[in-house]
Amino acid sequence: PGPVDTGVMGSSMGGICSIILAWEHPEVFGKAASLSGAFHVEKAGFLGKVLRPYQGKPKPVRLYLDSGVVDFMGGDDGKRLTAAVAEECKRIGWGDSLLHFVDEKPLTPAELEKAQLRPDKWPEAQKSQHNEFYWRVRAWRPLTFLFPKPTAE
Repeated sequence: PGPVDTGVMGSSMGGICSIILAWEHPEVFGKAASLSGAFHVEKAGFLGKVLRPYQGKPKPVRLYLDSGVVDFMGGDDGKRLTAAVAEECKRIGWGDSLLHFVDEKPLTPAELEKAQLRPDKWPEAQKSQHNEFYWRVRAWRPLTFLFPKPTAE
């Protein structure tokens, strides 16, 4: 019924859109998550033109940011820019309302098998964490962070 109960979450470009939607409309979205946000695609405009010059208070939004460390383009799955976005959010004043997670390593074949990924997809999953498989594996983190269990009174 309100922003405290309403979140938006996306991956890659959808991750950027989710963070910007909550930034621009905290009266609607009180929670936002970006999984492997493609901050490089928009030329780091949100980071450089919105976050860095911002001098106000933190928005009333709970934020989750993550990335892997490898992608198909030989990059870091947005790790560097996601960390820079997280640092600016901390500077602005997000404390416990921000979670930044880095998935430090691609899964091993044994872990991929346990995660029930088809064996023909294993080479791809070991070369890039910028895909739906890794976002599915990590999705529990933003969901439990953004929507924690209510505490007993």
